[in-house]
Order: sequence, then C-alpha cells, then structure tokens
Amino acid sequence: MKNGYTQLRVRTEKQTACYQCPIRNLALFEAVDKELLDWTQKFRSQQYILDARRLLYREDDTVSESYTLFTGWIMLFKMLPDGKRQVLRFALPGDFLGSRGGVPVNHSALAITECVLCGFPQDKLNQLFAERSEIAATLVGIQQRDMTQCYNHMINVGQRSAIESIAGMLIDLYDRCIECHRTARPETIWFPLSQEEIADYAGITLVHVSRVIKELRDQGVLENGHRKIRILDTGELRRIANASTQTGAE
Repeated sequence: MKNGYTQLRVRTEKQTACYQCPIRNLALFEAVDKELLDWTQKFRSQQYILDARRLLYREDDTVSESYTLFTGWIMLFKMLPDGKRQVLRFALPGDFLGSRGGVPVNHSALAITECVLCGFPQDKLNQLFAERSEIAATLVGIQQRDMTQCYNHMINVGQRSAIESIAGMLIDLYDRCIECHRTARPETIWFPLSQEEIADYAGITLVHVSRVIKELRDQGVLENGHRKIRILDTGELRRIANASTQTGAE
C-alpha cells in the first residue's frame, strides 16, 4: 500500500467500532470516556489486514500513518552493521506502532502472524491530541513503557545466561498475553515464535536456543511445535528467569 512492499489491505468484513473494542483498556483510547468513543471514531481511517511475514514498515521510513495493533503479533527489529538482526520487542494487541511525527522510524516492523491494525493518519492524530490532551498523555506513557521494555531487554541480553534470557522473554510474553486474553485459559495460549526469532531476541545462536528449548521441554516447563511454544509451568519459568537476581540477593 505504501513504499511498494507494505501490503496492507482494508478489512472488508464489518470493522470494529471503537466503543466495541475489546482491547481498549490496553490501547490509545484507554483514557477516553465511553460516551466520547463515537467522537474518537472519526480519527481512525480504516482497519487493515497485514498478512503474516509482511513488513509494516522498514527502518528509516517516514510513515504517514500510525497503528494500534488489534489482533496478531508484530516483531520490531533492527539490522546491525554486520548483517545480523536484533529483535527489540514483540508487539501484541493494544500496542501503538508507526509514525513519529515526521521523524523516520528507527526500526523495522514485521508481522509474525496475520494482523488487524487500526490506522490513524498523522494529521488526524495531531488534531486529536490538540483537542484531547489526555490522549496525548496516554501516548507518551505508552512510548515510555515501550522504551523501558527495550532498555531492560538490552541490559538483560548482556547480563543473563541463555536459559535465563529465554525464560525471561517467555514469561514476559506470557504475562502480556494473559492481559490481552482476559477470557482465555492460560494453558491454551500458544506463542507463534520460531527458534530463529528467539535467537535474534536473546542475542544467541540457534544452537543455544535449541539446547535451551530442549532443556525446558525435558523439565516439563514448555512444549513446542512448528513455530509454536506453549508454557506449562509458569512458576518454574519465573524461577529460572530470576535465578541470577535471586543469587545476587543472597
């Protein structure tokens, strides 16, 4: 739809109204009173479909539209000078992506699964923020939260062992998924992650990831299949993720 490689498609089925949004408590309009949600609807352009394995945007693009992720998983990453890929974080429903007010984006965004996104053109966002300062404040809070996630992740990459880093990533995603799927049973949640994506997040080799996943599977902590992981023992996974912290406190 833009730049020749982003293939957003307008959602042809009935589009979800803002007042019916099941993830509103996680997203930009959290601070908006329910009676104003019909008013906020006019600032959204469309709901879009982005197919799995398609880029939403590339690093250094200047994008004219922002997005709230409605369903699906998106991976945010940077390409390093040596050609390696460093995954920064995984966007889940409710996360805000895209425009930085005319400043080129500093990362790429790739759909891991088929995604539905709510689009907000920059000029409409500017109008919205001018009229409702509490929504602008919510966006600042969302961006600070996302930056903190990335900052903590970068620190942990250098300080944790491979198994601690992967366990920390999985338990963080588990907790975020529980928040997104309030009515889902925890044992039904699958993560659509490949071992390559985990390696690029943790900053370790595929061989290390394979060994760690096998160790966690043998311990009964998780099960995995083709590009899927399911957590079976969250208590043990948390213990492993926090092992170095607990050791240092003793």
